[in-house]
Amino acid sequence: MPVFGAGGYATSNAGLTNIQVSTQAVSKPCPVNADWLRDPSVCAQRWSTIGNDKSESDLAVDPTNPNHLVGLSKVFWSPHDYLFDLEWFDSEDGGRTWTMGLLPGYESLGWAATTDPTVAFDGQGNLYTLVLAFNFVIEKPGFHNWSVGQTEPLHLNDAIYLSRSLKGIDKVGRTWQPPVQIATYNSAGNGRTADKQWIGADVYGHHPGSVYMSWIQLDGASFSGQDVFSVWDERSRTFTSPRAVTKFTSPHFNNDPYVFTGPEGNVYFAYDNLPPK
Repeated sequence: MPVFGAGGYATSNAGLTNIQVSTQAVSKPCPVNADWLRDPSVCAQRWSTIGNDKSESDLAVDPTNPNHLVGLSKVFWSPHDYLFDLEWFDSEDGGRTWTMGLLPGYESLGWAATTDPTVAFDGQGNLYTLVLAFNFVIEKPGFHNWSVGQTEPLHLNDAIYLSRSLKGIDKVGRTWQPPVQIATYNSAGNGRTADKQWIGADVYGHHPGSVYMSWIQLDGASFSGQDVFSVWDERSRTFTSPRAVTKFTSPHFNNDPYVFTGPEGNVYFAYDNLPPK
């Protein structure tokens, strides 16, 4: 058995067993008619209808039930073509067994891929994930075209979305509300795009319904970045306009924002400052 110290934190991993979560196959047909898919070899040769490879996983524990765990991960359909979606993993017995499926709502919006999953519960047991959706075109013979204005929807390059699984409405962690669009980016003119989003929620009851969203806004023209922040209010189902928390800096740039809530009701925002490469 694990040894627990002050505050209930484990001080030893003795007796712990690794459990494979992704035991069930998920599948998706190749979107042969998608406007971003112009190379027939993707569907004919490289697409796997059963997703295998995973990356960039995140996990959250339900504060109303510590045996309820929910995670998200990228699941690849064609690693060669950089095509993937987000897969959810749900356990109701402390991680011993898992159910899984694809995060819904994004394929119908026309996006080529969704990435960088981050997931958080609030104090009432509602579940939130912040998603980066993006577009590019796969030209013949497998060339990736990242130029602006190539694909629908609205010829956007990428967007930040919020997905919610709500207690009393959904089977939390397994069924989801339609995605809510928080911000969009089109590189034409200003060369800006989004990346590395993070999400936190009110866990301690000081600000019920508050969900805190952050991501980096990259500026290609100046090769710099700044972190932005928005608040979702579940009660009114509205969000604040994204605002800058840090300034654009170059050649270093601000990256990897993290947002958390404290037991006293404060919101904490952290980020790193990366050197040029």
